[in-house]
Amino acid sequence: GVINVTAISGSVTPTIGSKATTGPVYTDSPVTLTAITAVGQYHFTLPQNCLRYVKLFYATTTSATVTSWLTSETRG
Repeated sequence: GVINVTAISGSVTPTIGSKATTGPVYTDSPVTLTAITAVGQYHFTLPQNCLRYVKLFYATTTSATVTSWLTSETRG
């Protein structure tokens, strides 16, 4: 996946939530990624135990402008 941060003041901490069935995705078994403190593009890999439906949640200390997407690209 990719997280693109175009503006930030403080930090943003992404968390991945996943679920096997349709409906709201909650963080029953959340995976927290490293906190982001600078503008840039950040790549992440979904965990092996990630279920079919995925959602990213963000906790911020002040403000941030963030876009994110999942890719089928394998980085190595």
